[in-house]
Amino acid sequence: NRQYIRSAALFDFRITREDFSLENNAEERVEFYLEQNNSVAFNLEHDGLIRASLIKVKENEHVFFLSMHHIIGDGWSMELLMSEIVKSYNGLISGKEADLPVLRIQYKDYAVWLKEELQQQKHQVSEKYWLEQFSGELPVLDLPVVAPRPLVQTYNGDRAGHEFSAEFLGRLKAFSQAHDVTLFMVLMAGVKILLHRYTGQYDIIVGTPVAGREHPDLENQIGLYLNTLAIRTPLQEGMTFSELLVLEKEILLGAYEHQGYPFDALIGKLNLSRDTSRSALFDVLVTLQNQSRLKNLNTEGLSSLEVKGYGVKSKIS
Repeated sequence: NRQYIRSAALFDFRITREDFSLENNAEERVEFYLEQNNSVAFNLEHDGLIRASLIKVKENEHVFFLSMHHIIGDGWSMELLMSEIVKSYNGLISGKEADLPVLRIQYKDYAVWLKEELQQQKHQVSEKYWLEQFSGELPVLDLPVVAPRPLVQTYNGDRAGHEFSAEFLGRLKAFSQAHDVTLFMVLMAGVKILLHRYTGQYDIIVGTPVAGREHPDLENQIGLYLNTLAIRTPLQEGMTFSELLVLEKEILLGAYEHQGYPFDALIGKLNLSRDTSRSALFDVLVTLQNQSRLKNLNTEGLSSLEVKGYGVKSKIS
């Protein structure tokens, strides 16, 4: 297959403007508009893969809607994009040019680098590591369900939220520091124990995404640099949580050392028997959303403008 790159001059990006301020049910109209637009699939061949709308709700109240296909961006990219929108807005208000970082490379340069990297010795070492991690019979997570699993994965889903107290978070962080592990390592170990409790299984694989931006030149880039790591943990009967935490730390550190090896390449090398009712290799993925704490991002606020989040519901997993 050959990739075709369209000229930037052909990219016709516009912000759609909508005005629901004169309608009695403005909030409902906004909800319906966002739900409709959020469910429209991108056409990878013809679309620009990014859409934006500015919706007027009241005289001095608007909703800004931005939808981006995952193939051109990730959570880090969204933080960068919003940061540069803030800088650009403040620059326009103050009459000064926005101070945006100069990009030394483009995504196409990264693609060339990645292709070359796959041929290097480091790639071969990482490949050996991951194949050893998934040698032997691979476990399939058998969670109890109330209905038969469909023969073909549908991706229908829902979301359930729960907010823990700041006190509980503080205790988790203190526990992490006391055991010389990260908060994420504690969360992963906790999820593995929970899955063991409900399945009775001792060999458990859980996925987790990594930013994939190890090189400094990638810090201010917008694009999909994300990679997925499959973390396999062999639990033992009678193991304490502290013992599991030590094991999980060792496994995660090893995975981070080889995080550049593409997940798709691993799936191809394993020659898995395809089960259309499940995802490849794992069915549970754990993410710690901490992009907003990235140190390289602009932290200035918007001038003369109050901003708050606006939730969009989704029934897609």
